[in-house]
Amino acid sequence: LGLVPYAQTIKQGNAAVTFDTTLPGATNTKGYNTQIGLGLYDGLELVGRLATNDQRCNMFQAGACPANTIRDFSASLKWSLPIEWLKQNNARLALGVTDVGGAASYFKSYYAVASKEMGPFEVSIGQGKAMANYALLNGTFGGLTYRPTKWLDLNVQKVGSNSWAVAYL
Repeated sequence: LGLVPYAQTIKQGNAAVTFDTTLPGATNTKGYNTQIGLGLYDGLELVGRLATNDQRCNMFQAGACPANTIRDFSASLKWSLPIEWLKQNNARLALGVTDVGGAASYFKSYYAVASKEMGPFEVSIGQGKAMANYALLNGTFGGLTYRPTKWLDLNVQKVGSNSWAVAYL
């Protein structure tokens, strides 16, 4: 549920929640970025997202919100290909789409991503195709994760010239 996708999906029957106070890619990057992900089947996840600059501004009336304000309620899907040889070698390949549905598609993109686990490390590299103005996944992207414990992920993510350092609990 981070900025850079990994080929691993949320396990079937599990859920994950993330919250961030930034909207990477938007003109006004300060706001509320809430995601809830569900593992629907083995290798298939669905993520719902609300990205908004102002939680009180619902965007139903033109001009009712300040300039450069967005509100994007959408879903994303990721499918990890069921290739046994990759799984046996702690690797995965996935296809995904971000920002499907909703009245506005500010962040829509399609992507392919490959990931490989090596002990407490996981490396990911992919290619994205942006279909909307604020979509981050456009071109090559990658990430490196270090998991020192079961409850902590530390990672560095890169998309084009943008980089982030992220900690997940």
